[in-house]
Amino acid sequence: MTRVWFPRLLISVFVGLAAAAYAGSSATQADFVRVVKASPAPGSPIAAQSQIDIVVTVKYGLYTAESGTVVLIVQDDKHRPLIAKGRDQEQKDVPKGTGEVTLATTVPVLAKFKSLEVYIALVRSGTKSTDTTTHFVWPVQQR
Repeated sequence: MTRVWFPRLLISVFVGLAAAAYAGSSATQADFVRVVKASPAPGSPIAAQSQIDIVVTVKYGLYTAESGTVVLIVQDDKHRPLIAKGRDQEQKDVPKGTGEVTLATTVPVLAKFKSLEVYIALVRSGTKSTDTTTHFVWPVQQR
């Protein structure tokens, strides 16, 4: 009885391993974007009635398209974009795979702001929206 049971166990193990390897190879990885470093540091208070130089480095993983764009979106506490007139949001095109990009911009910090909201989005080529984002906030300190 032991002799029959042992070969069946080995066959079951090999079939299970083969099935797991096949399932793992067909699974797609999820796109991602995350902050590596930011200046000023996320969560640190920033002074009202000033200009702020923002520099954000992010790591991205793009697996579901051949290329995409990483976009830096800065908004006030009422979710209004803060873009200088005549300028677009800071963005960088990226190829499929993983990598790091640095985005930089300068925005005004008005006295009426309670915070600045920062979103970094990874937008796949051929699409106009995304759910691949990361977010942090800078509270505004009144003078």
